[in-house]
Amino acid sequence: MSLRTRMGLVAGLAVALAVVAVAGIVYAGTRSELRGQVDRALAGRIRGFLRPPIPPVLPGGELVRPFPTVRPAALSRPSSWCRRPGRS
Repeated sequence: MSLRTRMGLVAGLAVALAVVAVAGIVYAGTRSELRGQVDRALAGRIRGFLRPPIPPVLPGGELVRPFPTVRPAALSRPSSWCRRPGRS
């Protein structure tokens, strides 16, 4: 193999390694940024579900029908999902 061929192969290999390295770095950075955007968007959407709804109020300031308070601990037991209101 001549010197020219070996130099060409070494240069080609160096370029290929540089392209692979840059592609890996760009992939990791883009993946991290996109996951962060998705996480922020999902966190923003869930905030609407975590806030209790505003109950309707009559002109005199009386609540039409107050909403029950739901405690997160009560939701952790599957048996609490099946009970009828007013029963233990």
